Amino acid sequence: MTRNLLALAVGLVVLVGVIGGVAVTLGLVPGTGDPGSNGSPPTVAEPAPENASGNGTGPGSERAGFAFAVENISECGRTCRLLDSELTNTMNESASNVTLTFDVYAGGNSTVWEGQKSLGALAANAPDDQSTRIEVGMGGGLEIRQNGGNATIITTVYAGGERRAQFSNTSTVE
Repeated sequence: MTRNLLALAVGLVVLVGVIGGVAVTLGLVPGTGDPGSNGSPPTVAEPAPENASGNGTGPGSERAGFAFAVENISECGRTCRLLDSELTNTMNESASNVTLTFDVYAGGNSTVWEGQKSLGALAANAPDDQSTRIEVGMGGGLEIRQNGGNATIITTVYAGGERRAQFSNTSTVE
């Protein structure tokens, strides 16, 4: 009888550990994040090229021939938001193969969502408005909620196959 009880107790401990690990992996409960995490998303820190102005952060900032502004964030579902933004080519020449990548953080330095949008060519001194659907899922939504509804979106601009600029915007999305 004692042997059966011990086997049952060990089995329950293993089962609870497995369920807990699966829940953290699926994002159903928050994990401890990256061991080196300082509790905040990565900073946008890159040397500004000679033709850049501004620091590359915040709405409407300019860096490396591009300006970026978040115009609106609206709800499109329980764990979905629509990001309306504008990217402007501030150079006197067109930019080819323009692509935006988005990384969404909820207070830590691990992403809750990643996405990409190809814009193609962007004429000189021309803006491009776009909407990007961000679907963070239940785990990401929980992380954002636990961060007071704050999410940081880091947008990286690539043109001609090269990384050109990076912008950071923090918004309350809850």
